[in-house]
Amino acid sequence: MGEKRLKALIIEDDLICQRAVKTLLLANDVEVITASGEQDALKLLSEPCDLILMDLGLEDTDGFSLSNKIKELGKEYCEIPIVGITANLTELYRKKAKACDMVEIIEKPLRSIDIKRIIQMYLS
Repeated sequence: MGEKRLKALIIEDDLICQRAVKTLLLANDVEVITASGEQDALKLLSEPCDLILMDLGLEDTDGFSLSNKIKELGKEYCEIPIVGITANLTELYRKKAKACDMVEIIEKPLRSIDIKRIIQMYLS
């Protein structure tokens, strides 16, 4: 029996960005599930995942609020690393990400090196 394949949830409402992040994760042998907003994400979290990559500027909510809602689901959800992704990285966003226990925040467009580093830091 082989090792368990890692699973990531991408929460991104821009389908082009969603596909780009998904492609990078799949290239690193990470199973991917996707959500385009809060309701989809909360439904999909009924299945366990190892990592969440979340856009901070979703149409139906902001990533900071959604991060807090995910953590409120229970102890096991508090242990899932959440990485915020944004096209507008600011010091305010960094502070807000830290306040809602995101492990980090990175700027779009994500690169292969970003994904590899995230996998090594949070999934190894």
